[in-house]
Formats: sequence, structure tokens, C-alpha cells
Amino acid sequence: GFMGFVSEQAISMVNSSMQYRAKFSIEDVSPMEYMPTCQVPTFFLNGDTDKVIHPHHSADLFNAHPGEVPSRKQRKVVSGGHNDVRPFEAYNEIAYFLTTHLLGKSDISARFADIQSKVSSPLSPLQPTNQ
Repeated sequence: GFMGFVSEQAISMVNSSMQYRAKFSIEDVSPMEYMPTCQVPTFFLNGDTDKVIHPHHSADLFNAHPGEVPSRKQRKVVSGGHNDVRPFEAYNEIAYFLTTHLLGKSDISARFADIQSKVSSPLSPLQPTNQ
């Protein structure tokens, strides 16, 4: 359908840009080939009805990653498709994972509680507070 056409065009544009700038095609990239040697902490997230990155692809990459669970790799499958809005819980888990691995902080629960309270507030995100 129309979205498939749009996706194909977007991928074609990205591929052309990569060929020009980085001198390789995305067709030459195989994440599964390199995943067993990956040393980067990795968070795998996808929707259970994702038609772009099927859940089994995410599971295969997760299983091929040599890291220990949950210290070096995590995986979360949420309801929805490729571009659907994710539940707050998923963003919270991603933020915790990234903060732990990028900043080396593991005791950040107070900060996330603060964020959760602001997001759970009945006020609209665009509505100013009296603080």
C-alpha cells in the first residue's frame, strides 16, 4: 500500500545518502553477522505487531548478543507496530538502561520517580505550573 511505498522511498533516500557519505550500502550491513562480537550494552525494543522489525528478528539479535542479562542487554516487546507510541514504562526502562550505561549511575530511582510524577500529573504537558 501507500505506507509501503513511502517506507521504500525513505529507505532508498537513506541508502543513497549512505553510499555518498560513507561509501557503503545499507544492503551490505548484516547486524546478525556482527552481533556475536558486540561489546556495546544493547536495549532491544519493538512492537509485537511490527512489520518492519519483526519480533523474531529482535529476539534473534538479542540471543546472539554475548552480553549478560540484564547488565549488558535487555529486550522488551510492547504492543503496537513500528511507529506506534510506546508506553511510559518502556521509556522509563530505556532511560534507566542508558543512564546506567552512559553515565555509570545505577541509583537513579529518585530521578525517575520525579519524572513519573510529572508525567502522571493531570495537567497537560503544555499547561504551565505555579512553581
